[in-house]
Amino acid sequence: MEINNENNLGITIFNIIKELDQTIINALREKGKTEDEIVSFFESNEYQETYIEAVCPMLISSFSESLKKYILEDDEAERREQDLFLEHLHSIWGIGIAWMKQYRRKCFDICEGWGWYINQSHIVSDRCNVFNALQAIHGKALLVYAEIICLLENGFPDGAYAHYRTLYEIWAVAEFLYEDLDDVSVAYIKSMDDKSDSETGHYKWARTSKRFAEKDKDITIFNIVTEAHKTFANGFKEKISNTHLKKIYTFPNKIIHPSAEGVFRRTSRSTENGITTGAADNGLATPAINSSMTMYNITRLFLGMIPNPASAIGIHILSDIIGKRIIPFFEEAESAEI
Repeated sequence: MEINNENNLGITIFNIIKELDQTIINALREKGKTEDEIVSFFESNEYQETYIEAVCPMLISSFSESLKKYILEDDEAERREQDLFLEHLHSIWGIGIAWMKQYRRKCFDICEGWGWYINQSHIVSDRCNVFNALQAIHGKALLVYAEIICLLENGFPDGAYAHYRTLYEIWAVAEFLYEDLDDVSVAYIKSMDDKSDSETGHYKWARTSKRFAEKDKDITIFNIVTEAHKTFANGFKEKISNTHLKKIYTFPNKIIHPSAEGVFRRTSRSTENGITTGAADNGLATPAINSSMTMYNITRLFLGMIPNPASAIGIHILSDIIGKRIIPFFEEAESAEI
């Protein structure tokens, strides 16, 4: 049986079954079966076994050969369609994404230079383990930020939201370590060898901090985030409520989890049969802005570890890219989109 590659595979399968069912119905009618008897036959085990034992193996074999025959052709057609979409996406968001890539490169360059400077200068500090921890955390953050950029430039803002939550948690750990004593960072670094499978086991190192009472037996990332919110909010002249910061952290849950909004309002293209899925050309602004600001906060902590004019200049350069390039572009593009 030859399968026509021009048709939807699912529709083709159901059309074949429909035609086979009609053939069976005609045969049963020729035998004088009543309509009730025909219905009973289709509800019987005999009907199911006929398909499972006779028809299904034949169809599966045919479909498998068809997929093998057309795989490269299908892939090329999908790639052409994707290229057209990406060209359209780039026309809307390309400049902003280019600034995000530039921003990431400058974060890396400045922080690599900062690490080189500290090592060359042989600076002695009672917070050297905090420095080492934040340096490694910053590298992880740059990786996650690169993944966010990749998702955005391919039209997957919800995937970017999911990674943004990860980036936010990375910031929370960095903020927690930055505001605490060196021995907390020592415990954090040593915890890399912890073999625990539970989430609470991953954060036992935080028990070293005096911020948690002995009665707090289980420490999770949410506890770390809550503590980070407190210290972050206290660092601003204008009052920032923990509730506001919590909303920023928890909002992606509504988008990336199967809430009604996440299911019905966050998918892009709808087919004539009602399936809505695929890459989107909208909704990129918020994950782009929030992730860039979070990346800045992580970088600011690392560069601010040891006061120095060079690191201060680096912080201002990155702040300039965020405040004058990335945020204005995405806010303007989002307004035009609406």
